Amino acid sequence: MSHRFFINKIINDEAEIKGEDFSHIVKVLRFKKGDIVNVFNYEYGEYEAEIEEIDKNKKIIKVKI
Repeated sequence: MSHRFFINKIINDEAEIKGEDFSHIVKVLRFKKGDIVNVFNYEYGEYEAEIEEIDKNKKIIKVKI
């Protein structure tokens, strides 16, 4: 099953997942670097993305489209 998360913007094929989605990905789903998620927004549509970094201090997940 694929999981889908909202992102605000995509810059140079990279995006950040924050807020409640960060907690859900890290604490509930227990995803790790290299896992695949679907990301979307209203401007760009939906993409498959790979988790590149999980910053637990800043509570940001960086993904590569």
